[in-house]
Formats: sequence, structure tokens, C-alpha cells
Amino acid sequence: MVVDNMRLPYEKLESNLKEFENNVFQLTKKLDDGNSTQKVAAEALDRANGENKLQKENSSSCQSEVVKIKEGAVANQAEIAKLNAELEISEKRKKEVEAQRGESNENTVGFEGAHRPPVRGPDFSLEFVCHNKENLD
Repeated sequence: MVVDNMRLPYEKLESNLKEFENNVFQLTKKLDDGNSTQKVAAEALDRANGENKLQKENSSSCQSEVVKIKEGAVANQAEIAKLNAELEISEKRKKEVEAQRGESNENTVGFEGAHRPPVRGPDFSLEFVCHNKENLD
């Protein structure tokens, strides 16, 4: 009877121990799962930070390229304005010279009555002219 009385608390302790071990196992498993999840989340965060850093670098690079392009466009506009001004001056001088000569025909040069030779197409070559000149002589 004394032994039976001792066995009951022992069995209860053994049952409690198994339950405790099971709880420890479950908690360890949850902790491992939590650590695994945390590790995965940390890796994802690191990747996102790396991608964000790369995007910032690319954005910075793109912004510097945009600045260079804008600077080039401003320089091109300045060059265009300069060339347009030179063209206007050239056209004014041409009109002044024509007015002084009394010429309004664009096909005349040098002195009155002299006409420019006809403009020849892109297949025109000096060799062709020389060859024809020899045939005419």
C-alpha cells in the first residue's frame, strides 16, 4: 500500500515531466520557427536595403546624366543662337551688297550680266567635265 501510494505521485511526476518536455519541445520549435522567420525577414530586409541603395545610386547617376544633358542642351541652344545671329548678319550683308550692285537676281555674281553656271547633280564629277572638254577640242 505504501508502494502504491508512492507510485501514484511518481507516475504523476513522470506524466508532468513528459508534459513539461513536450511543452519545452513545442516552445523550442516555436522559438526556432520564430528565429527562422526572423532570419528570413532580416535577409529580406537586407535585400530590400541593398536594392534601395542600388536604386538610390542609379537615381543619383540618372540625375547627374539629366544635369549633363540639360547643360548640353543649354550649350546647344547658345550655339544655335550664335549661328542664327551669324546667319542674320550674313543675310543682311548679302542684301546690302545686292542693293549696292543693283542686283536682285540670285543667279548673278561678280559683275552685272554674268550668270552662275547651272548647278549640277550629285553625279557631277571633275573627271566628266575634263573628258567632255577634251572631246570638244
